[in-house]
Amino acid sequence: MGDTYEYRFTATGTEAEADGSYLGCLLRQEQCRELALERTAAPAAPLGTREMDCEALTETEPGDAVLVRVRVTGTAPGELELTYHQYKQGAHGEEVLVARGRERVAGISPSILSTPAGSSA
Repeated sequence: MGDTYEYRFTATGTEAEADGSYLGCLLRQEQCRELALERTAAPAAPLGTREMDCEALTETEPGDAVLVRVRVTGTAPGELELTYHQYKQGAHGEEVLVARGRERVAGISPSILSTPAGSSA
């Protein structure tokens, strides 16, 4: 279901320090989600993350070529489910899985964003 979008970049020292950690994995997913949705959709409302997970499998080093693939794998009214696979290039040119994860995002109603806390819409 849906196209796969690929994002390539070179790991920097900062990314490598965060790599291998849950936070580094989530940050790469977030960046790629924004880029994929920018290319494919013009949401009427801002998106909010409903659920996100990532499993870091191995670390990267500064200078590693990293490839992140993101794909829409499910839809529901006002929601998208995305899956991620993150790879680095191995010693012989093969793809080595660095991390995998998924995320559910949903549109946030503008009325929710503009309603002061404690008042009703």
